[in-house]
Amino acid sequence: GRGTEFEGAIIAFFHLLITRSDKIGALKEALYRQNLPNLTNLLATVLVFVLAIYFQGWRVVLPVKYQRYRGQEGQYPIK
Repeated sequence: GRGTEFEGAIIAFFHLLITRSDKIGALKEALYRQNLPNLTNLLATVLVFVLAIYFQGWRVVLPVKYQRYRGQEGQYPIK
């Protein structure tokens, strides 16, 4: 077998780096584990959270023209 495997991605990463002599192979295994959480999943989750927080700070203002009242214009802010 593969020996001891930990369920958490970060704990498994450090365990693999400490116990394996092939550090590049340990890094690849920590990034791309098949049956357990891996670092790629963790990094993708962090990226989605960072992007969501970044885009929540944006504000878009749409110009609105009224058809009933000529020359009237307004703004509709969207956050």
